[in-house]
Amino acid sequence: MEYGHMPSSHTALMSGLIYSIGYYQGIQTPEFATAFIVTLIIVSDALRLRMYIGSYGRTLNNLLDRLRIEDDSSSKLKERVGHRPSEIMGGVILGVLTALILIRVFQLF
Repeated sequence: MEYGHMPSSHTALMSGLIYSIGYYQGIQTPEFATAFIVTLIIVSDALRLRMYIGSYGRTLNNLLDRLRIEDDSSSKLKERVGHRPSEIMGGVILGVLTALILIRVFQLF
């Protein structure tokens, strides 16, 4: 379990939630709008903010290497914290498909 990589689990969770709310409540409800806005914030965080954090980690690791500073823990900072756009889309597809499957399963009962 690490940050980043395929698929974005946060995006999968939120896209499944949006799909479910849209299916059961409709897309013109406050619940759908709230979930949509929270999803935009989460995706923006995964694409932008975490990528900046990763670039700072890369810069600090390079600085430590150039200055030949040994860290007590001898571990480098993580350089890959955020998601690539393809990983976000993978999360969206996984979330919607999972919600669709679960909706169909629950309809059987």
